[in-house]
Amino acid sequence: MNHAWEKYWYLIPLTLLSLICVFAIVKSLPQIKRFPEKKYFKVIFIFFLLTFFQLMTFLIEEFIIDKSNKFSGRKSPTGISILVYIICEYQIYVYLLLIFIKSRPIKTYLEISRYFIFFLAIILWFSKISMELLASSYTLAEGMLLLPACFYFFYEILTGPPVLKISEEPSFWIVTGITFLFVCLIPAYIGIAIIQNFKPIEVMDFIGYCLLTILFLKGITCKTVRVA
Repeated sequence: MNHAWEKYWYLIPLTLLSLICVFAIVKSLPQIKRFPEKKYFKVIFIFFLLTFFQLMTFLIEEFIIDKSNKFSGRKSPTGISILVYIICEYQIYVYLLLIFIKSRPIKTYLEISRYFIFFLAIILWFSKISMELLASSYTLAEGMLLLPACFYFFYEILTGPPVLKISEEPSFWIVTGITFLFVCLIPAYIGIAIIQNFKPIEVMDFIGYCLLTILFLKGITCKTVRVA
């Protein structure tokens, strides 16, 4: 019993995140039809689909694909899909921040970071470090690049023209989701390098993405809609 729990405990948060993604996808469909001109609604919908696909790929490899074959580690379906996901994920976050942030220097900074993070992902992928350290290094780089822009967004809200009802402002919930994700994950992924064990960190990973998905969904279901 204890052995089974140690081996499959991660299925609980993974199933929860999968269900939240399915709910978000279903809930998003009316919003896309209602606001077809809002491009960032569609981008967030794509993010929900990507996340769900990544989770399903992981489950398929875990329970269906024979791990003894040559397609293991980085060559495995999960390994390849992780590379695609982390690159697309960062591009989506930057796309959203570019819409919501007004400062031209910050926009330029974000545009440059797009290329930096892409090449970093490729370099890490072809390096000899473990997948755990690869995920740790890449996530730390993502957080350090995105959090300053997220904090600047909140500075613009505080110093700019007053928002009638911030709880109905999509950009507030969306950027809060990105901020919360990396505030949670940065300490967790620093822990990977220290304890050399990825399993305990997966809990924070799943919790962070659960809340990110919920906050993204809250953002695109707000009554106030910003034109993309």
